Amino acid sequence: MVLVEPYHGSAVVLTKADGLRNPTSIALRGDTAYVLSAAYVTAEDPNLLLAHLNR
Repeated sequence: MVLVEPYHGSAVVLTKADGLRNPTSIALRGDTAYVLSAAYVTAEDPNLLLAHLNR
């Protein structure tokens, strides 16, 4: 998952090492990101990843 901020560029914030497998959607609420990792391609370990955003 890549965070893109106007005037600040972009940064990779979540990767396979964090549990992502073919993410299909993301929802933000406050400083929490909910990432549905459906694993459609790999069919291994579908999950919901919660991430706290530090600004």
